[in-house]
Amino acid sequence: MSKFDQDRDQNQEPLEDQDYGSTWLITYSDMVTIILCFFIIFFMINAEELSVLSHLKEDLAVEVEELTVEVEEATSEAEHLSDENLRLAEENVYLTDSMEDLKTALEEATYEEESSMAFIQYLQEKELMNLVEIIENERGLAIRFSDQVLFDSGEATLNDEGLLLLEEMAETLKDMELENHMIIEGHTDNVPTDPANYPSNWELSLDRSMGVARFLIDEKDFSEHRISVSGYGETRPLASNDDREGRAKNRRIEIVILE
Repeated sequence: MSKFDQDRDQNQEPLEDQDYGSTWLITYSDMVTIILCFFIIFFMINAEELSVLSHLKEDLAVEVEELTVEVEEATSEAEHLSDENLRLAEENVYLTDSMEDLKTALEEATYEEESSMAFIQYLQEKELMNLVEIIENERGLAIRFSDQVLFDSGEATLNDEGLLLLEEMAETLKDMELENHMIIEGHTDNVPTDPANYPSNWELSLDRSMGVARFLIDEKDFSEHRISVSGYGETRPLASNDDREGRAKNRRIEIVILE
């Protein structure tokens, strides 16, 4: 054995005496480093994904909000259109009813005009146009008769000519199918009456209007609930009582058909 081998053998320690206590730290530290790097990479990836998800969530929230506004606007528009359709439907019904009413009113007006023309034609044929007036005013339609065409002077009994005239008028009113209330008014001039027959013009005017009403009710079947009578005497003159023409105009019977 050489001297070198002897020295080497002397310097080597037995295997059981060598120190292996710190060698595992190297492997452990490598493993920890690798794990740390893994978590750092994992964290970076998650952080980036979270950022992307956050932006995506915000974008989705904006989209949802915009869609919500659009849905609300569409719903509001639909409700408005529904209300408008309902209003138009109601207007259509109203216009349809109005057209029917107008058509009916036109037919009635035409029929009434024909009936009125028949009565006017009768007055023309009998040459009574100067003794009968047909007047339309705020109260309604007034038929004004001169007293001489219905009554003899100072009398309240209808004469023959007056009966025929009232009968023609009654038939005309029946043809017109009017259900309006009627007021029969008696008027006189200021010439005093014969006290033996009537104490005053008031009683004479009232008795004449009663005679006309009684004829319409008893002879022409007019409802008594539709007819009122009044006598005004000389209190409502149409003209001056100072002359003959004025007094003749003031002596009258008016049949007012109220609106």
